[in-house]
Amino acid sequence: MGATRPGAAILLPGLDGSGRLFAPLLAACPRGLRPEVVAYPPDTPLGYAELAPLVRARLPARGRFLLDAESFSGPLAVRLAAARPRGLAALVLAASFLHAPL
Repeated sequence: MGATRPGAAILLPGLDGSGRLFAPLLAACPRGLRPEVVAYPPDTPLGYAELAPLVRARLPARGRFLLDAESFSGPLAVRLAAARPRGLAALVLAASFLHAPL
């Protein structure tokens, strides 16, 4: 792996909160990239304000990483990226939006 590539990938799930839809991506992940799916608590509906600290706590303390957000997690990822966490190398939005569509 090159020195400029991220070492970790933080994957934020869609509305189901489980991250199960990342299975094909995880299977195809290149060697050297350490993916981590952040699942949201299944028993309590949480908004972006409540989810942000949960996700922020899972960001790597060291090294470069990318943040990949599916669907519902897009606005949350943009909010986190706007705070410019140390090591953030890329933001990927997959089938997402910047503002809630409803």
